Amino acid sequence: MASASRVVAWARSKVGSSAYSGMCQKFVADAYAYGGGLPRVSAATATAAYKSWCVSKSKTNIPVGAAVYFNGSNSAVGHVGIYIGNGQVVHSYPKVMISNLNSIPGYRGWGWNGNQKLSGTSTGSSSSTSIGSSTGNSKRGSSGG
Repeated sequence: MASASRVVAWARSKVGSSAYSGMCQKFVADAYAYGGGLPRVSAATATAAYKSWCVSKSKTNIPVGAAVYFNGSNSAVGHVGIYIGNGQVVHSYPKVMISNLNSIPGYRGWGWNGNQKLSGTSTGSSSSTSIGSSTGNSKRGSSGG
């Protein structure tokens, strides 16, 4: 089973990269594959990923390493990132960045990319506390990124 800490470390290592601009689901799939060593599983869009793999709609006790889903501009799920604990998400829009979970509008729920649960998952506080990371514009379109 892949480690949540390795997935999060890989995702954090991409902060500032624009290689995943407009491809948030690809970013999450790559974090699970290249960071976690899992088979690469990707949905065509964040909407498809949410419909297939959402586990809970609660904002309480989100496990570190879980994929987190958000509304796009048309109220459909249009964005996905990775929960890294302490109320923070690493996601790609327009570049890879870390944002406060509560600063990204339209939270829909969390799940495991490709239904691939990670080992070593602990629930990170879902508070809005920021722990010395970069934040950025969290607007997204409905194109899945």
